[in-house]
Amino acid sequence: MRAPIDLIVATPASERFADERLVARAEAPFSDAGHEVVLNGAYKLHLVTLAARSAARLKGNTCASKSSLTCSCLRDGLVSDFTPFQEMDAEPMRVERIVGLLARAL
Repeated sequence: MRAPIDLIVATPASERFADERLVARAEAPFSDAGHEVVLNGAYKLHLVTLAARSAARLKGNTCASKSSLTCSCLRDGLVSDFTPFQEMDAEPMRVERIVGLLARAL
């Protein structure tokens, strides 16, 4: 089963683009709020994606506003009734909670 919060920070070749301090700052508020957080649990940062291209371009920047970090969260934590393979609307308050935790890192 996937972790509720997955910070995707490495390529399939284990190259890390995200600044370690940014990763630690992003992980802390989620952990403090009781969320399980993993790094690259379900996915790697595949080089064909826009996220990977942006992260590669920004690699080495330590300022959060000039660095890149990809965060994945489980959909069932964002909706009241999770129905696999169906279109669902996220609940704004649940989204705000997750975004608020991530914003603390920035």
